Amino acid sequence: MNILIFNLLVFLFITLPLTSHANEAQYRFADHVKFQYAGEIGTIATGIGKNFGSFYSLDFFYGYVPEAIGGTEIETFSLKNDFKLFNSNFFKTSQDYYFGVNIYHVTSLRYQTSRGRSFPDEYYRLGSVRALFYLGIDIRSNKKYRNHSGFFEAGINDIVLTNYINNSDVINPLDYASLALGYKFDFN
Repeated sequence: MNILIFNLLVFLFITLPLTSHANEAQYRFADHVKFQYAGEIGTIATGIGKNFGSFYSLDFFYGYVPEAIGGTEIETFSLKNDFKLFNSNFFKTSQDYYFGVNIYHVTSLRYQTSRGRSFPDEYYRLGSVRALFYLGIDIRSNKKYRNHSGFFEAGINDIVLTNYINNSDVINPLDYASLALGYKFDFN
């Protein structure tokens, strides 16, 4: 039910102009909408985002993992920060390469083990707020479908990085890489 409410809010923010200058992109609440599969913020996730110049964009996501996949129903709320590195053109497509930091909250007390007192001092306690550091590529057509693009991201979360620093002889961070695949629609 929550995903239905979130999708309705996304639709309203996209279609209702916030000012009388509805045709001017700078007055729009959101510049794009994204749909993502996997990537630590849910089996499926949908979000809206705003570009701030040509270098930075901020996205808000709602993610969902059904009980059949996660053992229990899981919901996440996420802020993704994308920083563009460079652009290239190949054949009739344009590729944007970027890195980012995704700060997300997993709703459920199941993920808040930081409240426990029985852990050793050097143990990295879990919490419901996580960070994911990632690299990504956004590929779009230079012609007819300029507003449509697909993206791929690969990243590692803060738990793996911290445990790797403390146990580098045992943990290989590449074994814990998070992969995401998605679709983006630009309103401009």
